[in-house]
Amino acid sequence: MIIEDKIDKLLIEKPTDIKLYKKLYFGHPQKYYNTKWETKAIQIIMKEFPQHNVINPSGPKWGRRAEKLGFQPFYQAIRLSELGVFMPIDETGVLFSGGTYKEAIRTEKEGKEVWVVNPWKNTIKKRKVSTMKSISKDDPYYDKYSWDPD
Repeated sequence: MIIEDKIDKLLIEKPTDIKLYKKLYFGHPQKYYNTKWETKAIQIIMKEFPQHNVINPSGPKWGRRAEKLGFQPFYQAIRLSELGVFMPIDETGVLFSGGTYKEAIRTEKEGKEVWVVNPWKNTIKKRKVSTMKSISKDDPYYDKYSWDPD
């Protein structure tokens, strides 16, 4: 088979193994790590951004790195991503854990798009951080779901 024939064949055939080439960061509360809500959120994200690999920091290696380095591993993942998608702490879609909120701020500060995925309402929308709220220090969940040190 000559080269021109091979090129023509490649142009006509649909590739069966499309490699994902972009990355997005998925920030969400630890409360939802390895739960059905995390799975649902990832499904929504993958449907909206099929050309992206999802960086999901819910594994044990991320926790060990964070114990030593604070938020730096998460910020590095954000730097490597095209955009960030963040999950609220509840179905209102406005209130976020302290750590997730900080990640959204960093994403926007780096000039990247911030999206919010709401698995309870099956939605994903582009947002400005100014429309999001972090849980406050008087919130009963603050100590469990916020992380102040950088």
